[in-house]
Amino acid sequence: MQHTRWDLDSVAVCIGGSMFARFGWTDTDAESCDRVLATYETTIVPQVSQVDGFRGTFACVDRSSGRCVVVTLWRDEDAMTAHERSTAPGFIAQAVNASGAPVPTVERYEVALWRVDEGHDL
Repeated sequence: MQHTRWDLDSVAVCIGGSMFARFGWTDTDAESCDRVLATYETTIVPQVSQVDGFRGTFACVDRSSGRCVVVTLWRDEDAMTAHERSTAPGFIAQAVNASGAPVPTVERYEVALWRVDEGHDL
């Protein structure tokens, strides 16, 4: 697939390319969401950000159900697969031990489109 990128003032839009995303989610009780997020932010993010091919991450929660979803973005499928074979198992074990959350379910996707609006307050 051809990679197309537009920079429209403060907006970056990409279609195609070879970026891949790894989605991991766990269902815990609603009160545990903050503990799961704190563990991810302080323990896992500093480590995974050093892995070759890592491009970014974000986490989402549904506090009413207790579902926590973490997404990591990878340069390409090979980088994501290498991470899964080498560092991911240790990171998952650390997160489960520190947060008390169940082992996450993981799915993998090719990123077909992404858009980043720069210059907005988050």
